[in-house]
Amino acid sequence: MNDTTKPSKENDIVTNAYQDYNWQKLKILKKKTQRSRDTIFIVATYMMLAALFQLGTSKSDDKRAFFISLLLSFVFVGIGFLAGKEPFGALIMAVIIYVGLWFVSVALLGPEYSFRGIIGKIIVIVALASGIPHAYEADKIKKELKESGK
Repeated sequence: MNDTTKPSKENDIVTNAYQDYNWQKLKILKKKTQRSRDTIFIVATYMMLAALFQLGTSKSDDKRAFFISLLLSFVFVGIGFLAGKEPFGALIMAVIIYVGLWFVSVALLGPEYSFRGIIGKIIVIVALASGIPHAYEADKIKKELKESGK
């Protein structure tokens, strides 16, 4: 007797539905991951533009603040690339670094610095925080797909 049996149409339908479901999840994962990356890249661009603005409006010859801001924008670009692999961790890291630097600058430069550029700082924090749900959803989908063996 022949043990090789042709799969029934019902099995094909279930298999196709499962593959379509995984394909849709992969599409959502890519979209959510890209949104997380875009958020971090936008913040990095904003920081670079702020550094250039600071350089143009600075009255002193001390360019250290410009170079520090420029370096930080490159750090955020690196975090943006990390977001392609770990979107949630990258966004949390970006928020911690940005808020931490704000506190460090206030501690080093004095409390009057806490209100300089407050609108821009709030916009950056809100932008980063708004990307967290997308990144969380991307991580959740990634774990779900990993568990299903995709």
